[in-house]
Amino acid sequence: MSKQYTNIRNNFKLVRQYLKLTQIQVAAFLELDRKVISGFERGVCSLSVSSLERACQLFGINYAHLLDEEIPLTLATAAVYNAGLSSESLEDIAAINTIALNVLEMEKLLQIED
Repeated sequence: MSKQYTNIRNNFKLVRQYLKLTQIQVAAFLELDRKVISGFERGVCSLSVSSLERACQLFGINYAHLLDEEIPLTLATAAVYNAGLSSESLEDIAAINTIALNVLEMEKLLQIED
């Protein structure tokens, strides 16, 4: 198993737990069975790139951060999460996170041009 794959798995689980999201919530959001999320976090099975990208939207992080050896948890927006969120709420949070990540990326690009 590659180091990058291990980083992705570990960071996925770390951020999920930091945000206090259950495997059930993430699985429902990704339209997967909870056993798939559990297996992925344990290294028994893999997730598709599209599922990982979608999870990153929910987590409020850039996909590239999953590759890092240590992910800065301050990237994730834990304040808006709790155990009682509905699937619809998670969809809304993912959409907002996507917008926020795009704004941050545009700001970086504008700084490069200056």
